[in-house]
Amino acid sequence: MIERRHRRSHNQAEAMQMLLTAHRARLDARTLVVMTEDGRMLASAGDAPESVASAVAAGTAEVPGATLATWRLQAGDNRIVIGSWGGKLSCELGDGVRRILG
Repeated sequence: MIERRHRRSHNQAEAMQMLLTAHRARLDARTLVVMTEDGRMLASAGDAPESVASAVAAGTAEVPGATLATWRLQAGDNRIVIGSWGGKLSCELGDGVRRILG
């Protein structure tokens, strides 16, 4: 198997930050957030993550100036929500979140 990750961390918070930063650039997203279903933000990358997390928690489909994409998934014992402001979501991002939190 070919290792795609060039940088990695065994620290969960740092690993999640690195994952979101890399995928934010790949997806051309303004902001990415990872949060629990009850609204607790676990990690973010980009502009105004609190606004994006609030919009995700409220079930809003838009934030000023862009569409908000959301994806719900199971990661270990946690139900997680990934939100993307101004970009798309990808299976690789979801797999990475599951791997880090699982």
